[in-house]
Amino acid sequence: MKFPWTYIAIAERKGDVRIFNILNNNTTRCILKGHKASVNTILQLVDRSKVATGSDDKTIKIWNIKTGVCLQTYTGHTGSVKQLVIIPGTGGDIASCGGDGDIIVWNVHKDQLLYKLGPSNYARGVIGLNANMIVSSHEQTTIKIWDTKTHQVWKEIDTGFAYRSYSIVALSKTSFCYIRTLNVMNDWGLFFIETKSNTIEEHLFMEVKNVGGLMPQSMYKLGNKILCGTMDTILIFDLIERTCKKLTAGEGLQLGKVWCIAHVIGNRIATSSDDYTVRVWNIETGECETIVPTEAIAWSMTTLQ
Repeated sequence: MKFPWTYIAIAERKGDVRIFNILNNNTTRCILKGHKASVNTILQLVDRSKVATGSDDKTIKIWNIKTGVCLQTYTGHTGSVKQLVIIPGTGGDIASCGGDGDIIVWNVHKDQLLYKLGPSNYARGVIGLNANMIVSSHEQTTIKIWDTKTHQVWKEIDTGFAYRSYSIVALSKTSFCYIRTLNVMNDWGLFFIETKSNTIEEHLFMEVKNVGGLMPQSMYKLGNKILCGTMDTILIFDLIERTCKKLTAGEGLQLGKVWCIAHVIGNRIATSSDDYTVRVWNIETGECETIVPTEAIAWSMTTLQ
């Protein structure tokens, strides 16, 4: 099953997931109903006819996006499920993280819980670098790199001043980046982490001054750019030119908190904010081209392929 790039699935605060065509009159294809609390994360699986969703109701659900039917419900977390990711090199296994501090790895082909990593403190973000390495970010300034063979923490990074360090994104099979506060003046730094055979290398790639707070699940890699949502704008880091520019709603308009970002097509991205809208932007021109009203804040979104 193949969708055009213009179909977006948004996970709404009220517990529903809406699939619609964002560039064609916002036509709704279907609404996934079944979670009993806010949906925090949505992920299209390797079998592209299916998506997985994670919720504050402590469950993960697997859906057929053609029929809108819930195929399976996974239980294993004792707290809210905050993020879902595919682990590269596993044939489609996914990892979940949540308020209980556990990282859980699932085989979605067999609908089976494979193993848990943890316990840790509250987990906000998780990425899979490769089949042997998973990275999780936690409140209280901690990032953990897990060895999936031993199920133990291989390295732990103390991110220092940051109150929260949960925005992380994979760059390659051996590297990732995160963004955190540098001081009380709202200055932020984008940091790169390279994993080696026995150690890690960390360096500050770029500093941005006078930026509002970073939002959860708002970090996104698009080609040679890293996109980050803040309290009132979107930061675009160019990894080649080593520059950072900001997208704003425009004079006299209020964007609000940018909760999540997804690629639509070409130079266009979609963002959700707490003004109950999803917006389509051209990141080259900085223009906001489309504004779609939503019934609730979209905590997460993904483009369906």
